[in-house]
Amino acid sequence: MSGAAVADGSPIFSEERRPSPLMVKRLCIGAVLVVALVLLLVPLPWMARGGIGVGLLLFVWLLWASRFTIKLDQECLRLRMAPFPTRSIPLEEIAGASTHMSYPWGIGKRGWSISKSPGVTVYFTNAGAGVVLELVDGRAVWLNSDQPEKLVSLLPKRRKRR
Repeated sequence: MSGAAVADGSPIFSEERRPSPLMVKRLCIGAVLVVALVLLLVPLPWMARGGIGVGLLLFVWLLWASRFTIKLDQECLRLRMAPFPTRSIPLEEIAGASTHMSYPWGIGKRGWSISKSPGVTVYFTNAGAGVVLELVDGRAVWLNSDQPEKLVSLLPKRRKRR
């Protein structure tokens, strides 16, 4: 979902990406089967069985809650790989933005991750297109987006008005 900015503080750009429903279903079924086999074949005290059950519920909840959200408003760009905290980048800190077709190390890679290297943070949701943000302090942020050209076109417009 995306649209034009309005005076009430609504986002100029908003996008939410979720893991593939098929992947989530397969992981949940696999986790349930593994836990069921462990509980049936390994003699464990009831406390350990309860802990395994709670762990399974937590795993399923994390899969269900996983999403990557990008929101651009008049003040900052907000990135959130739920269930982790939001990272807010004020527009004044963005020196430039460009699109990229794919991460060189992401070709053929699957999964979701936040990777940190010296000077670079990568929000990886697939091997597809995305945006590279250059920050004024020399660091960079790479993120995937279904609409990278639109996001990049909105960032400079926001900065020129300031």
